[in-house]
Amino acid sequence: MQVMREGAKGAFYGTTMGVIGLGGMHLFWPPFKNITVPGKVFLFSVAFITGTVVLAEQELLREERRVGREEMLKSNDKLAYADRRFRKRAVGSDASS
Repeated sequence: MQVMREGAKGAFYGTTMGVIGLGGMHLFWPPFKNITVPGKVFLFSVAFITGTVVLAEQELLREERRVGREEMLKSNDKLAYADRRFRKRAVGSDASS
């Protein structure tokens, strides 16, 4: 669900950047005025799709880092528990000898 939300944000971001980019190119770059309307629509749709994919991918990476961090903490807890048990045994065996 979060990935879809980020994808929608990316679509909005890509659309906004596409409009700004196309408007800027239309105003300040004379060769762009010669591009046909289908060419401009293609450039706009590329900006839309790119924004969607990039922000959805960022959300997936963020989620993977979060899950990885949780897994690491769980494994660290297990290691700490095993280390404490080992130390108790080592201390107990030293005390008896």
